[in-house]
Amino acid sequence: MPAMTSRFSRPVVCPDLVGREAALEWLRLTYAGAARRGCVALVSGEAGIGKTRLVAAFLDEAVEAGRFTARARFFSDDAALPFSGIARLILELGHTEPERGGVVGPVADELARNAPELARLLGVGRGASTAPGVEDADPARRRRNIELVALLLVANLPAGGAVLAIDDVHWADSTSLETLLHFARAMPGGCLLVLTYRNDEQSGALRALLADLDRERVATEIELGPLSAGEVERMVRATVQLDAGGQPSLMRLVHTLSEGNPFLVEEILRTVVDVAGAVQRVPSVDLAALDVPRSVDELVRRRMESLADDDIEIVRLAAIAGQRVDLALMAELTGHDEARLLGAMRRCIEAQLVTEEASGAFVFRHALTREAIRSRVLRRERRAISARIARALELRMSGGGDDGVEELAQHWYEAEEWEQAHTHGVRAGLRALGLAAPEEALAHFERALAAGEQAAVGDLSAVRRLRGTAFEGLGDFEAARRDYEAAVGDGERAGNTRETWRALLDLGLLWAARDYGRSEPYFRRALAIARETGDAEAIGHSLNRLANWFSNTGDAGSAVRLHEEALGIFRRRGDRAGEAQTLDLLGMACTQQMDFVGAARHYREAIPLLEEARDRETLSSALASIQIGSGTRQSDMTTPALTLREGSDYGRYALRIAREAGRRPSEAYALWQLAFSLGPQGLYDEALAGAEGALRIAQEIGHTQWEIAARCVRGALMTDLLAFERARRSLERAAEQAAAMSSGLWLAQAQALLIDALVASGEREAAVRLFEATKTAEPGAFGTRQCFASGVEALLAVGAVGRASAMLDALEAATSPAGALVALRLAYLRGRILAASGDETAAVGELEAAAAAARVQGDRSYEWRLECELAGTRAAAGDPEGARAAGRRAAAAIDEVAAKVGDPELQAGFLRGAYARLPASVRPNRARDGSGPLTSRESEIAELIAAGLTNRAIAERLVLSPRTVESHIAHAMGKLGFSARAQLAGWVVERRGAQASRRSGTGDGGEDQ
Repeated sequence: MPAMTSRFSRPVVCPDLVGREAALEWLRLTYAGAARRGCVALVSGEAGIGKTRLVAAFLDEAVEAGRFTARARFFSDDAALPFSGIARLILELGHTEPERGGVVGPVADELARNAPELARLLGVGRGASTAPGVEDADPARRRRNIELVALLLVANLPAGGAVLAIDDVHWADSTSLETLLHFARAMPGGCLLVLTYRNDEQSGALRALLADLDRERVATEIELGPLSAGEVERMVRATVQLDAGGQPSLMRLVHTLSEGNPFLVEEILRTVVDVAGAVQRVPSVDLAALDVPRSVDELVRRRMESLADDDIEIVRLAAIAGQRVDLALMAELTGHDEARLLGAMRRCIEAQLVTEEASGAFVFRHALTREAIRSRVLRRERRAISARIARALELRMSGGGDDGVEELAQHWYEAEEWEQAHTHGVRAGLRALGLAAPEEALAHFERALAAGEQAAVGDLSAVRRLRGTAFEGLGDFEAARRDYEAAVGDGERAGNTRETWRALLDLGLLWAARDYGRSEPYFRRALAIARETGDAEAIGHSLNRLANWFSNTGDAGSAVRLHEEALGIFRRRGDRAGEAQTLDLLGMACTQQMDFVGAARHYREAIPLLEEARDRETLSSALASIQIGSGTRQSDMTTPALTLREGSDYGRYALRIAREAGRRPSEAYALWQLAFSLGPQGLYDEALAGAEGALRIAQEIGHTQWEIAARCVRGALMTDLLAFERARRSLERAAEQAAAMSSGLWLAQAQALLIDALVASGEREAAVRLFEATKTAEPGAFGTRQCFASGVEALLAVGAVGRASAMLDALEAATSPAGALVALRLAYLRGRILAASGDETAAVGELEAAAAAARVQGDRSYEWRLECELAGTRAAAGDPEGARAAGRRAAAAIDEVAAKVGDPELQAGFLRGAYARLPASVRPNRARDGSGPLTSRESEIAELIAAGLTNRAIAERLVLSPRTVESHIAHAMGKLGFSARAQLAGWVVERRGAQASRRSGTGDGGEDQ
């Protein structure tokens, strides 16, 4: 007897609410705004977009906060059942006891007399009646019933307010919708009514309700859109517990098919898990073999039942043709005129199979809708139809150009005409790469390879290499490596030296992101092949790649020589694109030699050439890299070539170009470089978000170099914000990774920033030990000069003034003279060394000039530290007035920086630590005199804390978000040097007492501040 096998299907539900954080905050703020007057919150969007889940998360929060909640919904058959959804809500509310002012009883009695069936439905009333039923033919009686039900809703609300939710009001009957309008008008303060509906299924009655709510200004609305590719990826990982970077092909498939619809994401994952048999086996699933999810297939089947046979044939043909419905092509294939086809499309819209775009074109509602319809056509029939479509498309393209080549390649592949599918698939993939669309390129190259194998095409090395390029663009390291290595082997076997050379360069570049030691042999092999063949262009590019390897391993001198040789080759050939790429790389080599003026010159020369060549990847790199010369934490020990603001302007342009190009490594690079230039300007929230974004992308795509960079910038930012433990953890991990990847450049940078963090946190001896361990004997190129400057700081901190001064002399000798801009770190260190040597007058002059330069260069971080140092130096020099003036400037700069730090914990810690840097003689004792620099809002919140209110209660009282309240509290505590709310409450009480004493004349006047 044969063995019996079974397959079990199980629900797949994401445990987290992904991509709806802003919508959830909107609901919180809407509820806070309902404190004085009841309000309606409308949540709209297509089916499955996450309306119900969003509202559930909000209600869960409300329950946790001790609020009364109730929820009901309408169903698809409720349109014929007046008051059905309202009745469910009233039954959920239950009768409040005691009845509010005797309202419930009279309302219930009148309702029982007017509409006994409705009263029984609602479970209210005292006795039966033979009065008219629910659907009363008398308009006046019907209107009165509506008013009574609305009053009954109000009467059942608890005295402390409530959060009510009704889902799917697009299915509500007109009577219920009118009742909701009456209820919205009568809702008391503290009550929020959340209504969800599908914005593509609005009845006339619902449109009327929405218009009335808008007109009466009692509602606010949010429309939920699809999740982004990153949010879909987060949802997938949370649902099936995949590691970061795991199964990128699954992520691409789910995003493409779901189009960001959360319900469809879960349905697709359910299909994947069913095929895998267990969540743990998801990475091994053959994604090409997946079926349309059963729920989607059944939904489409039901929707197609409303269509006539002729319309079904048209929509099936359209599904085979593509996601977009081309009416001209459909007319050619079917012989129908435009009027007939438009009628069919209108009926398909009514059946919710297609939608009309603004341009008048038609598209299937979702990729899965199209796939479900397409799968109902027999494969043999699909092949024949695809062949007809391909021939029609070829006729259209006979005039030349690649417009439409993607559809042509797809249909030749579907028709199993392999030679044409291979040829046009390569064309389509190249076009997609040119448009910076690696995901689309990957699909075309995969089909081109499969078709080429079916057609027995001999040398497929170029297609394998191109597919590797698409994989690399998507951050799939292993898949890219396999394709590049296969391309090298195919090229060597076929004697195709050009493709072998290209694949070797690609392999070297791929490994450069992870392990410099692994990349060098590929670059040297590529250069050897280029010299053997005498191909000048190949020699130039090979020289650049090997030179860049020298740059990244710390030998900037060798890098510059090789780049200059390459630049000569490209200029002799008149190759402007090659020239631009070489100038970009020369800029980086000069940067690593700390020649920022030269680097900026090369970058500025390269940028217009790159724009002309439309080389967006290199353009983004050049724009991001020029920021290093603006005096960031990577380069503040030498003369900058541009201000921080100029640098971040370039950086934002770089980030926009990288995102438009869809290159994730480029986006990560742009993010962390921009973070380095934003931090010193005091834009820490944006900078930290950029650092975290770069780290996340780098981890997802396995780019170790950019992961190290992101950790370095995060550590530098945390040091600036005086969050030393967080800085240390990040920088120690960066140093470990840099050592493991054999990158002397990144190891030196990580160690330099770690020394700075140790000095700033007071661990001075540890900082000196780390500096001595680096064995940095002189200020060399990029990383070693950073270490040398950090060593000066460490030695000065332990009192080794003579050695610190000698090392600073060496740093200044290795730095080009200051022009319009100043090397702030050198000026800062020189002022401190002069002060430590007893020359306060010279120290004051140096520090004042540096503070002025910091303001010009937009460096808020150095500005407040320099002013603190000035206050101490002037106080030591016997200049109390000058010290107080510097103290006031320092406090203003500290407050300005803190105001832009959104994290309350970081903000409070920064304020406490920064104010502690001021000398005690000029530091405001705000806790004692009760006249602290709190804003009116901070003072108001402090008073409410003293009155015993929680943060959430304060937020509701002041119509603020809880996060805003937390930020104000943190800022206030930081200014006053407090670490707990209780201290703030005590300060309020003390201040009241001091004010009362002053008014009565019994106070001692306090200390002169």
